[in-house]
Amino acid sequence: MSLAVHSAGTLALVLSAQFSAPTWTLLASAALSGAAALPVGSLVRARWLALVGSSPALEAAFALESTLDELIFVLGPVLVTTLALGVAPGAGLLGALLFTAAGSLALALQRRTEPAPAGVRDHSYTLAIRTPGLRVLVATFVAAGAIFGALDVAMVAFAGQVGSRSRRDSTGRSRR
Repeated sequence: MSLAVHSAGTLALVLSAQFSAPTWTLLASAALSGAAALPVGSLVRARWLALVGSSPALEAAFALESTLDELIFVLGPVLVTTLALGVAPGAGLLGALLFTAAGSLALALQRRTEPAPAGVRDHSYTLAIRTPGLRVLVATFVAAGAIFGALDVAMVAFAGQVGSRSRRDSTGRSRR
């Protein structure tokens, strides 16, 4: 379900940008896409724990996962930028969405490594956000997201101020 909502939000964002929709649609679709993003790293770590338990191999598995995660963190923006500049502006996000969907579905199909569901110990319903530690984490990640988002917007604004705007042809489309 989360993958479907994330995909819909990302597609709406690309289409909104492509058709010069009002700013609020860009913000709403970006928020939807980001809010529904899958916590793939956490899902993978839970599977490693279920697969190898607390054996010495767990540290090696976590190190491998962390190394691959960093590799994706470095190569992902390069790929997205290459697609956005070389193919079409929305191609970067669509490429990222394609990899996200393929990886998420591949992970979901790995039933053998799926951890067993945790039993319910207490039947009283408690909202997770009431946990003080989780509130700190949520606030931290919201602040980090705001910083990254503001940095992206500031870079585009700065480039515009120093005259590095895209050239437009008579139809209003960007020329390379």
